[in-house]
Amino acid sequence: MSHILIYGKGRVGQSLARFCQHTSQEYTLCDESDAPENFDAYTSIIPSPGLSSAHRVYQSDKAISELDFLSRFIPKWFQIHAITGTDGKSTTSSILYHFLHAGFPDTPVYLGGNFGTAFADVLLEIDGKWEKEWHIVLEVSSFMAYQLRTFYADNAILTNLHPDHLDWHHDITEYYNAKQNLLGHTKNRILYPASAVARSP
Repeated sequence: MSHILIYGKGRVGQSLARFCQHTSQEYTLCDESDAPENFDAYTSIIPSPGLSSAHRVYQSDKAISELDFLSRFIPKWFQIHAITGTDGKSTTSSILYHFLHAGFPDTPVYLGGNFGTAFADVLLEIDGKWEKEWHIVLEVSSFMAYQLRTFYADNAILTNLHPDHLDWHHDITEYYNAKQNLLGHTKNRILYPASAVARSP
């Protein structure tokens, strides 16, 4: 039987704990104050976005990103519009959310991720309403995109790209690669300014 370790008790960790409880998955919620010495008892570990890429959880082959963990619970016909970049992610996410609301007034549109509601809580709300299709606008930070493997967005927007979060990432290349990782996990359209490409390493 699977046993998930949610490493981090902040907004995302609490949201993931609620989601695991709702979906009847065994989990343990911890932070640095009560973390286990080893991870032998767990089948997977979901690190908090607050844990830097140098943290020991990323040395374990059990580490899985928040988005990868939740991807299998996204209703099949929902469209995921992912927004990333160094600056302007929240503003762009909010504009797209309101644009979709205005353009498709009779269809559900949700907004979450790094901005506002944690993604797990977005999926809980969708499940509670028995909604099976339409739009999720998802703001994705470099922390969220760092270890993506199985999550795919339908469309993505890269607002801009310049050095940031070097207290979390090992170096600027790792930061840029995290952003590009999301673009590599996009099925359809990717929108980005030409200047963002010019700044890539």
